[in-house]
Amino acid sequence: MLEGLSILSVKSVVGALYEGMQVVGGGGRVKIECLQLASLLASRAPLTMGPCLPECIPYVMECLNDSNGKVQAAAEEALPVLCSCVENAEVAKTLKSFIMTALQKPDTTLACIDEVLLTTFCNPMDGTSLAFMMPILLRGIKDANYELVKKATVCTGNLCALIKEPSDVAPFVPVLLPILDKNLDHSSPDVRAATELSKTKLLEGAGGYVDPLKRVKVISEKITMSITAAAADVPAEIVAYLGATCSALLESKLGGVVRVKYFEEAVPQTAAWVSSNLAGVVKLSEDDATAIACAAVEAFKEELSDDAKKILADSGDKDFAVDMQNIILAFAGRVLLRKADIRFQRGHRYGLVGQNGTGKTTLLNRLAAKDIIGFPQELRTWYIRHEVLCDDGVDVRSYLTQLAPPDMADEASINGVLDRVNFPEEMRITYVNSLSGGWKMRMSVAISILNDPELLLLDEPTNHLDRAAKEWLKQHLLSLEGVTMALVSHDYDFVDQVCTDTVHYDNGGAAGKPCHFVYYPMRFNQFQELKPEIAAGLPTAINTADRNREATGSDTGSESGGELGAGA
Repeated sequence: MLEGLSILSVKSVVGALYEGMQVVGGGGRVKIECLQLASLLASRAPLTMGPCLPECIPYVMECLNDSNGKVQAAAEEALPVLCSCVENAEVAKTLKSFIMTALQKPDTTLACIDEVLLTTFCNPMDGTSLAFMMPILLRGIKDANYELVKKATVCTGNLCALIKEPSDVAPFVPVLLPILDKNLDHSSPDVRAATELSKTKLLEGAGGYVDPLKRVKVISEKITMSITAAAADVPAEIVAYLGATCSALLESKLGGVVRVKYFEEAVPQTAAWVSSNLAGVVKLSEDDATAIACAAVEAFKEELSDDAKKILADSGDKDFAVDMQNIILAFAGRVLLRKADIRFQRGHRYGLVGQNGTGKTTLLNRLAAKDIIGFPQELRTWYIRHEVLCDDGVDVRSYLTQLAPPDMADEASINGVLDRVNFPEEMRITYVNSLSGGWKMRMSVAISILNDPELLLLDEPTNHLDRAAKEWLKQHLLSLEGVTMALVSHDYDFVDQVCTDTVHYDNGGAAGKPCHFVYYPMRFNQFQELKPEIAAGLPTAINTADRNREATGSDTGSESGGELGAGA
C-alpha cells in the first residue's frame, strides 16, 4: 500500500503506524506489519523519515521488549533499517554495531557508552541520532552500577553539547530532565557532579528552542494562499495536500546546508510539483506555477536563522571547493569546534591560526579523511603532515612508489617528479629516515604532486627547514594555480607570504571554550594590523615546541604528529 506513497507524505502516515505498534492481541500481526512498513518508509524516504524517529524509536523499543517472539524479531530487523536514516557518520558507521547491540542486549550498555566516550565526533548530533542513543543513555543513568550511571551521565552531557539545533534535543527534555533531577541527590558525589554538568549542557542545548514545525506551517500557509489566489476552484483537500508536500519538499531541499544553487533549483522543482498535482484538476499557467514556487521559496528564506541569512547573502557567485556549515568537532568529551563553517573558495590559500589545543591538526586529519558530513568526496585531497613516518630500510624512490596513485607509480613518473623538485639523483636511493627535514619536505611535496590535489592540507610545513628550504617551499606553493590550501603553522611570516586568507579559531578568549571560525579575507600581516590584540596572543613556534615536549600525545594537546601522506 505504501509503495506508491510520495516521500513528501511520510509525516502524514507515521502516526497510524505508531498506533499500530501499540495494538494488543491478534498474535502481534498488526505490530509486525507496522514495523515492516516503518522500515519500508525508512528505506524509501530516509530524509523525511529521519526526523520522525524521535517519536518512532520508543514504540520500536516497546516492540523489542514484547512478550511475543515474532514481534521482537520484527523490531530487531527494523532497527538497523531505521538507523539508515541517520546522517551523523559516527552514529551511522563508527558506532552503529555497538548501538544496535546495546539496544538489543542491555548487558552491553557499558561497553557501548565506553565506545561513545572514546569517539572523535566530526559531525553534530541531531534528533535522528539522539533517538538511537537515548534508550541506552536512559538505561545507563537508571542503573544500579555507580560506574555505569556516571559514564552514562557524562555521555549524555557530551552528546547534548554536540546538538545542531535546540529542536533536536527538545523532544527528549521531558524524559531526561526528571531523571537527572532525581540523580542530583545520588549517594555518589561523582554521580552528583556529573549530573549537574549534564543537566547544564542539556538545558543549554535546548535553550532558544524554536518550534521546528513553525517554518513548515509558514510555508504551508503561503502555498495555500498562493494556490487559492491563482485558482480559487481547487478543492480544499488538494490545496492542503500541496501545502503539506511543498513545505516538505522545501524542507528537504533547503533545510540543511545553505547554498545559492539550492534556492535557485528549488523554484522550478516546486513549480513542477504544483503543476503535476493540479494537472487533472485545473489548468495552471507556467507563470502562475512559478509565482507560487517563488513565493514559497522567499517565505522559506525569511524563516532562516540570522546566521543562515548571512551565509546566503555572502555567498553570491563564489566558487567553494569546500562548503560545510554548522559543523562540530569533539574529542574525548571535549568540544573543540561548535557551529563552525568551513567554506574554502577554490584557489584560495587559508592560514588557520588559533591557540594550541583548539584542534587545528584534528581538523586537518578529518578533512583528509573526508568523514565530515558535506565534504565533497570527489575532491582530490592530499595532506602533508609535519612528520614523516616511514619504516627503516625504505629508500626515497620506493617510498614515492608506495604513496603514488596507480597511474603515476611507474619509474618514469617517479623520476620525473623528483626532477621537478630538484631532488638529486644520488639521494634517490637514500633511506627516507636518514634525510634532513628539508629533503623530507621536498620528498613530501613530490608525493603531493604525484597525487595532483585540488585541496592541499599542510601541518607545520616549515618545521626543521632552513631559510633556503622555506623559500623553496614558498615558491612551490605559490606556483600551484587553482589549488585550494589550508595551512597550519606558527611561522607567521611564512603564513603571511603564502596565504591569501586568514581563518581565526575564535573562542572569545575563554580557554577551553569551543571555537568557531572567523574569516578574514586578507594576509596575516593585514590581520595583525586589524586585530592586534588577537595576533599578539597567538602561540609562537618556541612556546609551541615547549608545550609539545610536555604533551602526552593527545591530538588535541599537540599540533603535530602522524604519518606524512594522506589523501584521496
